[in-house]
Amino acid sequence: MALSRERLIEQLRCVFDKNGATQQEIAKQSGVHQSQVSRILRGEFKRLTRNVLKICKYANVAPSRLTGKDPLSPELKKVLIRLLNGPPNKEKALLRLFKAIDEL
Repeated sequence: MALSRERLIEQLRCVFDKNGATQQEIAKQSGVHQSQVSRILRGEFKRLTRNVLKICKYANVAPSRLTGKDPLSPELKKVLIRLLNGPPNKEKALLRLFKAIDEL
């Protein structure tokens, strides 16, 4: 599979940890049984099944864009994670910055 399973799991966990979503909430909102949510978040899948895609859709993670190669340098990734896990005002400031850069 061209998609890095580890990268996908990392992205999903990051989103769910940031939002404080429980497996029960993920299951209810995505329509995937809680036991399957648990299995998927542990990386116990070999391909992008319908359930994996439902969870990705709920998390707003696009699995087709994830590849085995991380597009972010380790240093940039570390800083971004620190900022995103910090106070909400830092996340909002980062979003404004990214939008401004995107408009250039």
